Amino acid sequence: MPYVSKGTFRTHELRLLQAVESVSDENMKTAAEEVRDFKEENTCGISVDGTLKRRRYMSLNGCVSAISINTGKILDVEMMTQYC
Repeated sequence: MPYVSKGTFRTHELRLLQAVESVSDENMKTAAEEVRDFKEENTCGISVDGTLKRRRYMSLNGCVSAISINTGKILDVEMMTQYC
């Protein structure tokens, strides 16, 4: 059975990452527009939650998400890492 080389796998992985980022950005923009249409005022409630890859604050990777209280949809996600 043939296998995929490391370079080919990385190329496909990067293409998949670009597609996922594009679709998620589009979905979050649509969710933000829904919140704007839902409320006539400029204020809306959000819930912010974060998670770490490991327990006890020893993790080098994590993410934070902002979720609309009114619609329950994700408005923004930010990945964080201590690697440069």
